[in-house]
Amino acid sequence: MDLNLISIVNTIYEIPLGKAQLNSFLSNPRNFETYMPGVRELKYLKTDETGTKHYIWNLKIDIPLLDPVDLKIPTEFIREDKEGKATTIRYFSKDNTDENQMLCHLEIREIDSDSTEVNMYLKLVIKKVADQFYPLIAILGDSIIQAQMKTKMNHITESFLQQGVQAIYSEMGNFEPRIEMA
Repeated sequence: MDLNLISIVNTIYEIPLGKAQLNSFLSNPRNFETYMPGVRELKYLKTDETGTKHYIWNLKIDIPLLDPVDLKIPTEFIREDKEGKATTIRYFSKDNTDENQMLCHLEIREIDSDSTEVNMYLKLVIKKVADQFYPLIAILGDSIIQAQMKTKMNHITESFLQQGVQAIYSEMGNFEPRIEMA
């Protein structure tokens, strides 16, 4: 059975932190492991000759109506800083038509010294899962599973940013950050 479940989340958040603090937090892969639900491990593999870092994301995603889905997705990491422009942070899979794929693209723009806008685009393409899922997918249909995945991924992104900002605020001695969707 061919499988091609795609879920995309594209949301803009207003974060009550300066850009430098948020850049530092989002550039550290350990923070994705610690604060992003579903990320079991973000394993560093190597840095290639161009300076690109390679990781494997080990994910366990709870999708309603299915057992948790375990995924291992190889990605590359790139951070681009341009003076006076948004910082871009990307974890992305090379386009390999037979494998599960992920793109986590973050654009970070300073609003003012205490507020930053984050445009988070998260795409997950599932092409391989354990055999026990195929009968359920056939019965329920791709669209129902994809809708459930999108709902779960929205929760994951919001939880990650909220928990991350709370951790940064705790380090600063403050405890009541509020993240707003822009």
